[in-house]
Amino acid sequence: MHNTTNVSRTAIFDYRQRPGLAIGGLMVMRAVVAGLGTAVLLLLTAPLVAEAHAAGPPYRIGVLLNAAPHIVSGYEVFADALRDAGYVQGRNLVLTVRYPERYEELPSLAADLAGMRPDVLVTFGTPPLAAAKGATQTIPIVGVAMGDPERYIASLARPGGNITGLSSVDPGRAEKHLDLVKQAMPKLSRIAVLW
Repeated sequence: MHNTTNVSRTAIFDYRQRPGLAIGGLMVMRAVVAGLGTAVLLLLTAPLVAEAHAAGPPYRIGVLLNAAPHIVSGYEVFADALRDAGYVQGRNLVLTVRYPERYEELPSLAADLAGMRPDVLVTFGTPPLAAAKGATQTIPIVGVAMGDPERYIASLARPGGNITGLSSVDPGRAEKHLDLVKQAMPKLSRIAVLW
């Protein structure tokens, strides 16, 4: 089991040392999508988090990552965005990160995080989301770069439960994503999308 908040970027981006990770640039594209999704989630939730925890105890976030380096690079974008928004580990933020060496460890890592009673669990990838869903029905879960969300929620129209997040599985849902961005930032006039 690993607990880290400082991951070497060299190890993440130097996938030439592991030729199996560079399958036609797909892994790099997944890292970009995960990073963009994380940035959008943070932009949408940062004002709410800041208001709720301005003078109170530190905000507690549990993060469950895949073992894959391209997902960990999405975490780095997330961690950088938290710092840019003024959240400092130990001052107004307790960020607990777990990632497995083998996928079989995900359920126990998710249970460990849920047992710490964080304010929110953030998962990167589908297997961590499934493990987090199995570990708690009450702690809010934000899934980044998850597979088909309808496997984890009641419906897109009325998800119910404790899971939200971003998925790039069905590009037909892009209209819904844009609607959510418009609702969160009504004065926004331009949006760029990289695909």
